[in-house]
Amino acid sequence: MDATGRDASIAIPPAPNWYGSALGDWGGADGALYAYAARNAVVLVRPEETRACRRFVGSLVGHVNRVTALCFAKQPGVTHLLVSGSADTNLRLWDTTSRRCLRTMRGHTAEVSALSVSPVAPDLCVSGDRGGKCLVWRFGTAGGGGGGGGGGGSRDSDSTLQRPVRALEQLDGTPVLAVAMSAARENDVAVGHQSGALGVADVSASSPPRRLPARAAEVQCLAWMPSADAPDPRSAIGLLAVGSRERAVTLWSWDGERTSLRMTLPLPRCPPHLSEAQRGRLWVALAWAGPRRPGDVSGVPAGDAHATPADDNAPVGTPDEAISRLVVASHGGELLRCDVPLLDGATATTSGRSETPPIREVRFSKFAGDGHSKTVFGISVRDGLAVTTSLDRSLAAWDVGKLARRWSAAGLGGFAYHAAVDPEDPRRVAVA
Repeated sequence: MDATGRDASIAIPPAPNWYGSALGDWGGADGALYAYAARNAVVLVRPEETRACRRFVGSLVGHVNRVTALCFAKQPGVTHLLVSGSADTNLRLWDTTSRRCLRTMRGHTAEVSALSVSPVAPDLCVSGDRGGKCLVWRFGTAGGGGGGGGGGGSRDSDSTLQRPVRALEQLDGTPVLAVAMSAARENDVAVGHQSGALGVADVSASSPPRRLPARAAEVQCLAWMPSADAPDPRSAIGLLAVGSRERAVTLWSWDGERTSLRMTLPLPRCPPHLSEAQRGRLWVALAWAGPRRPGDVSGVPAGDAHATPADDNAPVGTPDEAISRLVVASHGGELLRCDVPLLDGATATTSGRSETPPIREVRFSKFAGDGHSKTVFGISVRDGLAVTTSLDRSLAAWDVGKLARRWSAAGLGGFAYHAAVDPEDPRRVAVA
């Protein structure tokens, strides 16, 4: 603490990895742990910790090449478990409480490029690789897995090794850039490819994936709306957000047989100050940030409960309308929020390839303050707190409701070889 009682500590964490749809996630035994990929390791952070020196709590080391994807288990009792994928072609199952690797999961022959753990089943996950293959895993929760009911999948003679349950039929041979397991239907997984191919597969069946209309450019991120955010949490109709290089976010409803395009959200125009190189590095990361329930007027300007989309910082709809918030990364590190109405056409479906017109115009609101200066690759949200990672080698935490930054930390891009304290000011340290 300094003389005024403020926290004067500084933490310089490892810089986050880039170009992936699952490079960070919330979880842990208490749900307040955030993990992100940094070189060959997974770094563990407590974003709600006020003192910077206590915010970064450890790392998981075991992969022999760059960590390319990670995801926490979601069900109560196993939230301390984390699965990570790597360019070494393996997945690893970790206990984040003891920081031990419990199991190595082998089956890919190419770099793992995408990963998702089911929010419904306690031990089910799907991984994708740069060869276009998706594998289904049951990593189990018994023995070293941390208690619970055991898992499927073939095991080698060494109990720490595991093979996949099955391989899904490929949409094409281009790299899988994003996978997302549904919260509405236990066995559904959405898969997006670099080619723009997009589909939903049933991981419990051998049938081919149901194709959605292909995007015009690579699919970079997929996110199913959590069932708790839906107007009817028991509904089997899922809402899938798709971020793609075509400079738009599309929202699709899915009932297990048919799909309907509910909304297309074009991103704002690219800021004129960005260079051509920066314009070409667009990565549309996105994450659901929870609902704004009926009667909630937070974020609505005082005296203007019926604010219109013409105001960039105004939420969509009235305080009596069910709204779910979506956080989206745009050009040059810009971070946006849009308020998506949930009831307008939520149950409408059409035949597989037909597209319905947008239900209404929805505008983006910009996060205030000094944000990231380069492309954002990771967005993960818990209880209104979003954590982002970026090409500018920094990590930042944001208040989604207030559209404001809470803190940020610049990452160290390589190894620290030497540190020296300023003899005239011991509070200053140089790191090389």
